[in-house]
Amino acid sequence: MRQEIKKNKYSFLNIIQQENKIDKNKYELIRKKIKEFEENNFLINEKNKSLFVYQQIDNKKNKFTGLICTIDTKDYLEGKIKIHEHTIKKRELLFSKYLAGTKIHAEPVLLTYNSNIDFIQNKHMSNKQLVFSFKTNDEKLHSVWRISDEKEIQKIQFFFSKLKNLYIADGHHRLASSASNQSNGKCLAYIVPKSALITHPFHRYVKTNMRLVKKFKDSFKIEKIENPQNYSDEIQFYNNKKWYRIIETNKMESCNLMIQKITNNIFQKILKISDERTSESVEFVPGNQDINLIINKLKSSEEVLFYLKPISIDEIIKLADQNQTTPAKSTFILPKIPSGLIMMKINEL
Repeated sequence: MRQEIKKNKYSFLNIIQQENKIDKNKYELIRKKIKEFEENNFLINEKNKSLFVYQQIDNKKNKFTGLICTIDTKDYLEGKIKIHEHTIKKRELLFSKYLAGTKIHAEPVLLTYNSNIDFIQNKHMSNKQLVFSFKTNDEKLHSVWRISDEKEIQKIQFFFSKLKNLYIADGHHRLASSASNQSNGKCLAYIVPKSALITHPFHRYVKTNMRLVKKFKDSFKIEKIENPQNYSDEIQFYNNKKWYRIIETNKMESCNLMIQKITNNIFQKILKISDERTSESVEFVPGNQDINLIINKLKSSEEVLFYLKPISIDEIIKLADQNQTTPAKSTFILPKIPSGLIMMKINEL
């Protein structure tokens, strides 16, 4: 991180990383850094009312194209913007304090809608409207176009006015803390059609003090497998250099979601983990990582990796429409947007 700060004067890390992290004035220092970036023209204030198209193309040629704009937190409070995860109050308050102190939204909430209709057209992404395009170290191409024509802005606003709901794909804590920070009732958002999103699971790495395979055999029927299946409805795990699956029996509590099945039948009953979010034994592994690299790090028979299947965006929308939620850290959804790419000042709208 320090090397990145040193070699890249434009990096957002230069704003948010302070040497003295216990300094009571750290938010004031962030505001001061933002002002310095503005004075040096590293950050450009947008003077006119505009919307922005942001496109990300990753090194696997996945393309994500959507709209960066502001949303009204009133829609969130009234349930028009739907959730699929509950927030942790402590984190929500931490984000709220950050917003109140820095007066800046530096990373948009990722939203989607229940339609594959794409409101962004080629005319919104002309060379004339291009603001910038660059590659980051991870070989991702980031491009931004400005939409400032009033008629085009109104057409896009009309499109969204006809939608019954928007859905949070990523950023539940950011939106909840924005809603509790009543400075201007706005939040920065990136809205993408549901067909453009990629959902991955969070696998669970667990460190225990027991012989797991033997313990599982005492409770369930298990068998070795060659490799895990991405969309299997059975619990799959890796332990002591072998993959296994647990065959469901009447001893197993039935659940709609795989993570609930693992939580209820394994974590709580066998491993005695009451809350995986606070347990020091559990780590959450994003599902876009190479699984072979992960399992190669497991050296002990007391270490296990539970391999989860992804929850589709349609499943997430269905749960949200039924006012149901997934457990925390159930989904890892792409794209991830770089912090500081487009920001929104608080109290200036």
